[in-house]
Order: sequence, then structure tokens, then C-alpha cells
Amino acid sequence: MKYYINSGNSTELHITGRKLGEEIGMVQLIFQGEKISEAYYKFAGFETFFLRWMPNCDYELDVINLEISLAYRFSPDTVLDQGVEFMELKENIHIYNRDTLSNALIQKHRNQYHFSPYKNWMNDPNGLCWFHGYYHVFYQYNPNGQEWGNMHWGHAVSRDLLHWVHQPIVSYPQIELNGCEGYRGGAFSGSAVVDENKLKLFFTRHFGKSDRSWQRQWQVRKESCNGVDFSHEECCVWGTPEGVDWHFRDPKVIKLDGKWSMILAGSSWNRPAIFRYESENLKEWNYKGIIYQENDPLYGIAECPDFFFLDGIYVLIVSYIYADGRKNARDVVWYTGKWENDIFLPEKRGLVDIGKDFYAPQSFEYEGRRLCFGWNCCREAMHIKEPGGSNGSLSLPRILSVKNGCLYAEVIHEIKTLFYEFTGPGPYWIKLERQEFKERNPLILVLAESNDSRLYFRENEGHVCLELENKELKKDNQYQEECLPFVWDYKLDEIIKTIEIYVDQALIEIYFNEGKEVCSRRFYMKNACLKPELYEKNKWKVEYRSVSSIW
Repeated sequence: MKYYINSGNSTELHITGRKLGEEIGMVQLIFQGEKISEAYYKFAGFETFFLRWMPNCDYELDVINLEISLAYRFSPDTVLDQGVEFMELKENIHIYNRDTLSNALIQKHRNQYHFSPYKNWMNDPNGLCWFHGYYHVFYQYNPNGQEWGNMHWGHAVSRDLLHWVHQPIVSYPQIELNGCEGYRGGAFSGSAVVDENKLKLFFTRHFGKSDRSWQRQWQVRKESCNGVDFSHEECCVWGTPEGVDWHFRDPKVIKLDGKWSMILAGSSWNRPAIFRYESENLKEWNYKGIIYQENDPLYGIAECPDFFFLDGIYVLIVSYIYADGRKNARDVVWYTGKWENDIFLPEKRGLVDIGKDFYAPQSFEYEGRRLCFGWNCCREAMHIKEPGGSNGSLSLPRILSVKNGCLYAEVIHEIKTLFYEFTGPGPYWIKLERQEFKERNPLILVLAESNDSRLYFRENEGHVCLELENKELKKDNQYQEECLPFVWDYKLDEIIKTIEIYVDQALIEIYFNEGKEVCSRRFYMKNACLKPELYEKNKWKVEYRSVSSIW
């Protein structure tokens, strides 16, 4: 296929693809009749080639025997502000820049005010920080499909934590594993710190069998002076402590007792464990021991640790995979307690999110606020694929605080800049404040409906639930789990005074009692009409607004 294209303001073109069949795939870049660059795709797996061209020039781009999963162009000098320009190379070429990106994000189940990649899979947020005038979020990304695999580090920046600009991919799976059938690599989760006026990334490099029967994980680092161009990675922690088989990942680097600490998660002697390393220069690291080990038999592996001092107390957050191997069975647990003699001593604990569609959160501090994002996608098999769609999103940015030893989470106040007068069906926000405490009648709220079903939120004496009611099958639980991964109920331990609900195209976040408890839940409804309908209005003060798209 031949495409004729002007390079615009860009100087780089990145194309990820794989050959079709046995013949080698190829990309050729032709300028004024002369071939100036070419790339050969020789393997069955996806790989990325970087091509350079001059700005504002006309080129011929020849794509031969190639399946392209992702293509974009950009200029390193302006990409932080302008972002990359995505290119769809079909029968014709379509280009989406920062101003026209919304034209590509038209899928029915595409969330409109939660961050998601341009297309395909994302999971854990990584490397959250503020650097050189931008908030940076990196994330686990598979540009080649809407399912987990081929772990890259995606990247986006923002000025306000709401509107995001897509950046070039930062890290890739090991290229040397292309063609090695039965093995896989990946750039797994990690964190970022700003030191010596540089943005420094730390993450887990993974290598192992595709069937997960054997794997190896080690920690690497890379850095950038501008947030765009990154150095080659260097290994900083290769070995594993005694008792570790292979689960040893997700470094969170922090300052602790005046020194750099790397907090890692995994398992030791078949129990979930949190490890600590220490460094003077962020390069050489010394093992200091296990700071916390979980005894609850429900949990088998620890992941994505976070550790920080907040409101006069230490907070540890750990994501856990269940020990019994149930698919997508996970929890995120917070602990508050003391830091004594290089050991964390928990005093209280709870779930960061009771809804189960919130995992692998990461936080950072900027201007006195502890800011947090999580991944809204735990039950991967429930996803409904759409052409050009994405699977997974980030939660709304939350401000964390500790009150009476408990972790609270509220959405950043900047979210209100997206609100406008409710004008009809679409993504919205609703807040309910209880007016009657003596006589507490059940609360029934319709959140969304379609031709054949309704989505309800109910509350009665502290018991809260979300359920799908189908007009034909009524409350058939099997139908609900197959068609809508949303059936959920929970008993809160205190009177509910306030409820804030954020309803997006395929995701709901609910905040009880100013963030004492939070529930995040994905949902899918065909031709859903997003509009609240409340029964017993006189018992609650109600306020609701439409929420505009961040794209």
C-alpha cells in the first residue's frame, strides 16, 4: 500500500507492526523519488522501528506485507505540549492530533472523562510525578491488542491532572525475544523520582516462559533531562533475597530516613512480602530486609507497593493476588502504623477500594497533596472489544488523607471544572446528602438504562448494592455476570451521610462519607442511556451535573 503524506511539524515516525504470513514485512520511506529509509519486519511478533524525516516535506510511505498495530509521528521539541499524532494506515491515511483526537475516540464504551490510551490495553499506572511544568503518568501498555501482554511503558502528560496529552512510548519488551517461541519479556511496573534536575525511572524487567511456569525479574533504571528523551536502561538490582522464587517486582523509590529506599513486592517463603533496599546515589543498592509480611491466608502474592508518611502516620498500600488462583481475584489493602527499627508495624487496615475494579494504585506528593491513581480494570475477560477501542482506564485522580488512622480518598477539586448544567443523557456526576436520619427509608437510584435493562444503586441501613435488572431475565445473576460485570454489594459499618457518584460510559466511581469508602466498578450496557432517576427524593438533598470529555 502506498501513502502520500506531508510530514507536518514532525521529525520522527514510529511504526509498530508484524509481518503477514511467511514473507518479510517492510516499510519504505521515499523522498523526491529516492528511498531514504526502510525497515524490515522479520518476525511473527510485533516490533517497532523508528524512522526520521524532515518537517513540512512530502513523502511516499510504502507499507508492504505488514500488519500495523500502532503508528504515530511527533517532534521531540514540541511533543510535551502538542503530543504525538496518531496515524491510521488503512485504505486511506487518517491522522489524529491533539485537537482532533476526539474524532477517533467514538466507541460506545469509551470512557470520556477517565484517562485511557489511544487504543488497546493498559493496566498499572507507573512513574507518577511532577517534572518541568507537567504531571507525568506512565502506564503498563500493550499497543498490539486489547488484552494483557507485550508490556510497554506508555506515557502521557498534563497540566491539570484531567486533560492528558499522549507521548511516545518510553520502554519496550526485549527485542531479542522476537522469534523465541514459548518465551516472553516485558517492561513491568515501577515508579519515578526527580533528582538532580532529572526524571529517573525505576521498573521491573521481566523474562520467562509464556505459560508462566518459570520467570525471572530484576530491577532497572533509566533517566531523562527533559521528560521526552530517555537513556538506555541500566540494571540496579539483579539478585533476589533468600526465600524469593520469582515474584519480586514493582519498585517504588522514596526518601526514607534521609536516604533513598526502594520498596519492592513479591513473596518470600510462599508468603506475600514487602522488601526494602537502600542507596546513597540511586545506582548501587543494598538489601535491608523485609519491612512487612502478610499472614492472611487469602493472599498469595504482593504487588505494586506504595509507602509514605501522611498526616502524622506511615501508610503502606499493597495490591494482592489471591492465593487460591481464582481468576482476577485481587484486593488493594491500606495499612497505617509505625516505622520502627526498619520494620513497618501496622495498627489499622482496610480496603483502598471496595468495588474490586481498582488495582495497582500509585501515589506521589506535590504541593502538599498526596495524589493517587489506580487502574480501573481487573476482570479482563469481561471486556467487550470495539474497533479502535481501549481496555482499561485510570481512576479519577484522588487526594489521599488519614483521619483517625483510616485512609480516605476524594476526587481532586479540579474535577468541577468539567461540570456543566445537566442537559440530558451522558456522563454525569451526582451527589446525595441525607436529610432524614431518624427514619431512613431505602434509597433507590437508577444510574443508567437501555431498552431491556436498568442499572440500580440501592442503599438500606448501610447495605449498599449495584445490580442490573433485565426486563426479561429479571435478576438472573448468571446473566448479569455474563453481560455486565457489575453485580456488587457491601455492608458499610457506619451511617451513610453523603454519596458522590461519577458515571462515565463504562465506569462508575462511588465515594461514601467524603471518601471514607470508595467503590469503583466497570460496566457494559448496549445503547445505555446515562441519566439519574431517584426515588424518595425528599429524604436526600440531590445535586447533579453533566461532565464534559477530557479529550
